[in-house]
Amino acid sequence: MTRQHWVLLHRWAGLVMAAFLIIVVVTGSLLAFGVLSGAGTHAQSAALSQANIAR
Repeated sequence: MTRQHWVLLHRWAGLVMAAFLIIVVVTGSLLAFGVLSGAGTHAQSAALSQANIAR
């Protein structure tokens, strides 16, 4: 492979990894700040369990 092929491969590999890391960072931030807290989270499950025990 020539230098030009390596440069092209390196560029596309970097772009693919950057896209993956951007997705990981955005979803991780949303989870950390509670934006994506769904109904199946541990805190909500624990609160529901305690409410059922109190009955």
